Amino acid sequence: MSTLSVAVCDANQSYGESIGTYLFIEQGEKFSGGFFFALEAFREQFSKQKFEIVLLGKAFIQEAWIQEEIGQNENILWIHLWEEGEEPEALPIIEKYQPASGVIRKIYEFYEAYHKEKFVRTGKRAQIIGWYSPEQNIWQTPLALTMATILAETERTLYVNLKECSGLTYWLQEDYGQDLLDVMYFSKNLQTGEKMNLGRFTYQLGKLSYLPPVQDGILLSELKESDYLSFLEMLEQQEEYDVIVLDIGTMFSGFFSVLEKCRTIYLPQEQNVLSHGIYKDFQKMAGRSNINSVEEKIVKLSLPEWNRQKITPGCVMQQWMWGGQGDYVRELLAGTGRGD
Repeated sequence: MSTLSVAVCDANQSYGESIGTYLFIEQGEKFSGGFFFALEAFREQFSKQKFEIVLLGKAFIQEAWIQEEIGQNENILWIHLWEEGEEPEALPIIEKYQPASGVIRKIYEFYEAYHKEKFVRTGKRAQIIGWYSPEQNIWQTPLALTMATILAETERTLYVNLKECSGLTYWLQEDYGQDLLDVMYFSKNLQTGEKMNLGRFTYQLGKLSYLPPVQDGILLSELKESDYLSFLEMLEQQEEYDVIVLDIGTMFSGFFSVLEKCRTIYLPQEQNVLSHGIYKDFQKMAGRSNINSVEEKIVKLSLPEWNRQKITPGCVMQQWMWGGQGDYVRELLAGTGRGD
């Protein structure tokens, strides 16, 4: 999807500077435009620049010339930046005071409904990096998420957690209104040639985008192989991303077909005889899958003995990024030609 041109218009200058910094600097690859707290400044820029989306605080909506534009200019998606106590306008409404990532998700949701796009295939496909542990190693998700975060510094990266119990809600201190199953449902029901805007579902960890994990993990086992493959096909065709890090839980229908889609598959395991036996069984299963390319893509990781330090919810990424896990992942990436 191309960059969206957005105008944020609100009389509260500090609010506008805050949301503008997030949209046009931190998310500058996705949004262009500006913030306006003065009516005349917006009117002057409006006459020069084509905006696709305009977010309006109450003071701006009440202006007669803006009301006239709302009634006549159907090429623009007009959105009311609503705050408690105001009378809602007859426009799509975004609650003003909420995390900036929530504002972005609502923008994408309204834009998708208002301005359906046809997806033009360019031939560019995102690269998928898989993580899976037959022994369900506790370090898998910390390592996969740390890798995704490091990659996001230089490449447009999306992290997807396919675990039944990911721990992300607790670790990242986030509440998710929609989750991965909603994304999979929408991808399954896309019409031929239709583009799906993932922005309405994604959350941010700095420069990293990620999809919220499932809340009812048992439902992952009820999905069909075709559901997983259509989901991955949709992800590969997202022009917004260069790399997708797939953090996989237990096996599901079409498990080896999903692994086949990965460029590289990292298998972390402890250095002991019990883990060695589990890995041997997995090797046999991979051989019986009749998908030879899976075995060729596997990178077996013999993990060091890390202390299971106390986790501070909301601060885990700093602990992993600058702890032993971050050092381990940077060394791993350096061996592939990625990383610093």
